[in-house]
Amino acid sequence: MDNEVLPKRLDAVIAVNDIYAAHLLRELLSRGLKMPREIAVVGHDNDDFTEFSYPPLTTIDQKPQTVGTAAFNMLLGLLKQPGKAIKEQTIETELIIRKSTGRSTHANL
Repeated sequence: MDNEVLPKRLDAVIAVNDIYAAHLLRELLSRGLKMPREIAVVGHDNDDFTEFSYPPLTTIDQKPQTVGTAAFNMLLGLLKQPGKAIKEQTIETELIIRKSTGRSTHANL
């Protein structure tokens, strides 16, 4: 991944998940780059380790437990009342901003 990032002189990278983002952080740091001054890195999943990585990793939390519970309840509703329309649900994601992109804050998306 770093072979694609460095030659293109990117300002920021949103990795497919937190593990890829953590590996990228390590590689970029080993090459002397400073986060977020030279490049910002964002992960995806809000894994437990993200607040303890160096620098602490900005991540996107899609609330997988909430999504799973909602899906289960929708399926249960269909089983109880076949043919009944499914009520659409919106589950807000959360951008957890940490030092890999800037100051630490939380923002709902």
